[in-house]
Amino acid sequence: MSFLPWSDPTGGVHPRNWFTTSQISSLITRKNTTHASYWADLKAWVDARLSTATYPNSYYDNKDGEYTGAFSFYWRLDTSKTQHAARDRDVALYLASKNMPGGSTKRDNLVAMTLTYDWQYANLTTSQRATLRGRIDDYVESMYQFNDGEYLWGTSQAD
Repeated sequence: MSFLPWSDPTGGVHPRNWFTTSQISSLITRKNTTHASYWADLKAWVDARLSTATYPNSYYDNKDGEYTGAFSFYWRLDTSKTQHAARDRDVALYLASKNMPGGSTKRDNLVAMTLTYDWQYANLTTSQRATLRGRIDDYVESMYQFNDGEYLWGTSQAD
């Protein structure tokens, strides 16, 4: 496995978490060639979740960030799939509207909202950006205040 060297993100440029705009074309090429079987699995997974017209919002409780990440990633590599982008935004905004959970669910929701904010930035309204940015800030601040050993990735002393 190889990693790109770290560089500070450029302000106002999205996406910048996990991959950059310049890496998307490479990912698109891979989804159509060397990683076609992985793409087919992801497509089946997200399409199965979209096949129901609407999930009740509570369906997404305690599902961690996999839903928003999968919907958003799928859309990033196939922007014709606007229904995936819409579901991603709906779930992230739903998570932002809820009372803040504890433990690993808090971390999972934070990751979900952060990915949506970054990967869907151009599709979010000013109000949606403000909502997500505010809740992301609330979550990070609560983790810091709770315990200086609280971790976004992995385990914490609370769970």
